[in-house]
Amino acid sequence: MAYEDVQDEEGKFPLLRPMSELAGKGGFLAALHFAQSVNGGPGKLLANVTGVETPIITMLGCGVVGTGAAELAAAFGNEVRILDVNMNTMLAAKKTSPANITYMISNRSNLEKCLRESDVIINGILWAKDRKDHIVYREDLKLMKPGAMIVDVACDENGAIETCRDTTHDDPIYYVDGVMHYCVDNIPSAFSQTASVTLANATLPYLLQMADKGFKKAMEDNRLLRLGMTCYDGKLTLKETALKQNREWTDADELVKVW
Repeated sequence: MAYEDVQDEEGKFPLLRPMSELAGKGGFLAALHFAQSVNGGPGKLLANVTGVETPIITMLGCGVVGTGAAELAAAFGNEVRILDVNMNTMLAAKKTSPANITYMISNRSNLEKCLRESDVIINGILWAKDRKDHIVYREDLKLMKPGAMIVDVACDENGAIETCRDTTHDDPIYYVDGVMHYCVDNIPSAFSQTASVTLANATLPYLLQMADKGFKKAMEDNRLLRLGMTCYDGKLTLKETALKQNREWTDADELVKVW
């Protein structure tokens, strides 16, 4: 079972949500840290400071990562922009967000504007492993101003951000064409206590289903829980992995009918 693949009725990932919120907020805190000159940045405080221009922080994606990062960035007084293709998602988020968050349809024109003007680009968009295109290409880095940085929270190598490659907390940043990249693929581990408690809160109801009913009965009864089944008895049931590794895939819906 992979908890991060379990979905709810809206197609969202309830067990991934706690880690996504932590990763988004941690991503902004990383930008705040590495924007300091003592940590290799331009020496700019990512906050609204009297007498200087307010920094611009752009989130790619209005999901849990994007809104989590935006919450902190806005609280620091930055000009915050969120790009997404789903107008309804942005309208829902806007109802409870502060006035210094702007919601923009994600298209090439708006993306280029944000690349030129932003101090930080934070990516929270999961990228399908079989996609060959990107949102931000390497050639786009030349649009960014000196000292700007990219924080790729989704951290799909060669994914939405073409120049992303996994890094660790021990060696978190690298530069491509002069642009700092922070691509730590396990940001929540820096907040281990909070991560452990929030993840346990989210997973317990699903664990109880399997404990009370047994694994097979729980899979049969709950189609959404079944989406988290990666493999069973030597059969690969996670389609994404089958595509990426060119392996035979077994439909979990069909498997539970005959096991």
